[in-house]
Amino acid sequence: MNRETGRRQGWGLKQVLLRMNGVTGDPKAARAEFADAAQFVLQQRIRNLPSNRVFEVGWLRRVATYRRPIADPESSPERVLRKSLRVTAAQ
Repeated sequence: MNRETGRRQGWGLKQVLLRMNGVTGDPKAARAEFADAAQFVLQQRIRNLPSNRVFEVGWLRRVATYRRPIADPESSPERVLRKSLRVTAAQ
């Protein structure tokens, strides 16, 4: 048995992507599908290697962040504030 993957099963990005259907063009649905697949793969790893259970809470907390969009630098609160101050100053 492979100590890293447990029962000769992979648990990385490849397995997550293979678990996804990939039929939606909606970014929110794609993020949710990716998070669901990642959660499944990590929980499968924990079932295969119970000693990894100590990492479960952190892993699943991290997976939950995959559901959120990556922040758009153009719409960050600091940038919006600076932009509105420039507009106000120009008037």
